[in-house]
Amino acid sequence: PISLMVVGPVTQTMSNLLADGALALYGLSPLVAGLLLASIWQVTVIFGLHWAFIPIFINNISVYGFDPINAMLYCTVFAQTGAALAVMLKTKDAKLKGLATTATISGFLGITEPAIYGVNLPTKKPFIMACIGSGVGGAIAGAFGANMFGGFASGGIFGIPMFIDPSAGVTAGFIGFLISLGAAFLISTLLTYFIGFKED
Repeated sequence: PISLMVVGPVTQTMSNLLADGALALYGLSPLVAGLLLASIWQVTVIFGLHWAFIPIFINNISVYGFDPINAMLYCTVFAQTGAALAVMLKTKDAKLKGLATTATISGFLGITEPAIYGVNLPTKKPFIMACIGSGVGGAIAGAFGANMFGGFASGGIFGIPMFIDPSAGVTAGFIGFLISLGAAFLISTLLTYFIGFKED
């Protein structure tokens, strides 16, 4: 009863406010929207607030044929993967190294749960470093006007073709999208390796 009467309505209201705010922010500045949304995206995923964005993605695809919001958020997968890679490279703990290796491979394939819940959150700072890298990547995607076209792409390397404009081919938006992925990955990896992870 508490879930139905309190938790559900509160979570739904927060999700709707977040989604409405994201659209309004994108209308003001795609760069700022990308910076803020990508920075907090994985946090919203942890709390389940991200589900309010799915109808927006689908509606944009249905009405306009493209969606800019998911294009700004896609880099978060690569940021979490980069942070897990840095932990894998730096740790001397065999168990954590094995977990981080698996999480890195899974992350490139679009499955970030092992990276988030198995590596980055338990070690704390790598998750924060990944959020910073995500923000930079999201800002780049927003600034270049990156879009997702014609469908719904899952995370990882196999979803990248969904961001190529089917009518115009490779555009500045797609180039910016690729830069956003690389920047998010590289920044998260370097920040985690040099300042975001210390072994006890």
